[in-house]
Amino acid sequence: MVSTQNENLITMIPNPFKGSFTVNIKVLADSDPVSLMVYDLTGRLLYEYQGKEEFGMHKYNVPVNSGASMLIVKACSGSYCKSQKMIQNEMQ
Repeated sequence: MVSTQNENLITMIPNPFKGSFTVNIKVLADSDPVSLMVYDLTGRLLYEYQGKEEFGMHKYNVPVNSGASMLIVKACSGSYCKSQKMIQNEMQ
């Protein structure tokens, strides 16, 4: 069972999205490793970020230029990771 406290460390909005979405990652300790990977349903890596961040909330704008209608996003902060399906809305 995932605690609600950990669940709030990483949020991905909006879902569904058009063109780009935002991943908010809360870092709990200075120099904690942060990673963000976006895959299409075939497993192809579309976007990747890896680094170390300072304590606090960090926003990552993820542009999506693929024709994929559904993506898998995996984001990690320290030892906590969260994966989520993101749906790309093609309609305006």
